[in-house]
Amino acid sequence: MRAGHGRLLLGVLLIAAASAVLPPEPIESEGGSHPLAAALAPLGPVKACVSSALWFAYLRQSDRAAADLSEALIALHPDLDSVRTFLARQLVITEASRAPDRERHRRFILRGLRLLEEGLLRRDSDELHSALARLLVIRRDRDPWFSAVVEEYFGLLPSELAIEQLRAVEDDAGDAELLATLLVERGLRSYERSGDPWDAQRDLREAVDVLRARSTLSDEQIDGMLGPLRRGLDQPRPAPDRPAPDRPAPDRNEEDDPPP
Repeated sequence: MRAGHGRLLLGVLLIAAASAVLPPEPIESEGGSHPLAAALAPLGPVKACVSSALWFAYLRQSDRAAADLSEALIALHPDLDSVRTFLARQLVITEASRAPDRERHRRFILRGLRLLEEGLLRRDSDELHSALARLLVIRRDRDPWFSAVVEEYFGLLPSELAIEQLRAVEDDAGDAELLATLLVERGLRSYERSGDPWDAQRDLREAVDVLRARSTLSDEQIDGMLGPLRRGLDQPRPAPDRPAPDRPAPDRNEEDDPPP
């Protein structure tokens, strides 16, 4: 009983201590870690208690403390992909959505994306590649400022970066189908823009190869999904600045007829 009260008291004290040192604004880390994270890293056997206290504090935190608590939790669990994925989603989706201004919105997005990037720099991970790709796809259409932040940091649009990340996943049927969808989207955009089917056919071939190698779909199901698109790309399409060959001739005006 006394041991239980002791752990409870320790947890309360740790929460209070963490709250006392957190700054009033979220801090954008540029390669370094927050002092709280550095202080928590070498805790040894006390790690489990501190971790529990920090998770409790995180679930009750205000938006001002989210970035700093995430740093501390990552310092305690640097190799747990599930922790990075959870915290990245919280920062990019929840905290960025309720940020009071665009600059803090940008900071939350960058910190969340960096959590996943830093995890991938530690070791290659299908879970983190997949998490980053899905976060990019989810937010590109729901957050009007998201794409600009991603392009500023990574130099790529979210869909292009998502394709790169999904290509790195070795074996996941759901990720294979998402990758095929993104490839087809990219090919169609290129085709609509230029009228040249070459890029679209290349992306379509890769989509078919990905589905055959990594998904549970049969060849018949894949052809059912992508066959009509493939056959449509095989049809010649007029250049955007030329009239279609079957365009009807303009009506003639009787006054334009030559005299008899």
